[in-house]
Amino acid sequence: MLTSTLPFEDPSMNMKQAASWRFGTPKNVKKDLEEVLLGLLSFNENKRWTPRKVIQSDWMFRIEEECMRMSFLQVCRQHAIDCLPVE
Repeated sequence: MLTSTLPFEDPSMNMKQAASWRFGTPKNVKKDLEEVLLGLLSFNENKRWTPRKVIQSDWMFRIEEECMRMSFLQVCRQHAIDCLPVE
C-alpha cells in the first residue's frame, strides 16, 4: 500500500535475491511503522512478525493513544456544543 508493490512479486527474482531484498520506506513513514513493516515482510519465517508482535509494537501503542486522544476531543467538542445556549 505504501509503495504500490507487492513483496517478492517479480517472477525473475530468484530465492537468493529475495532473501537479500531491500525495502525502501517513504520519508513520511514513522520509524515505529517502518519497524512493523520490516518485521512483517521479513523473508526469514523465524524472524517474521506475528500478529501478537504487531499488537505489542510501539506503532500500535502510538495509534491507540492517538485514537483515544481523538475520541476524547470528539467527546469534549460534543459536550461543548451541547452546552451552547439554544437560540
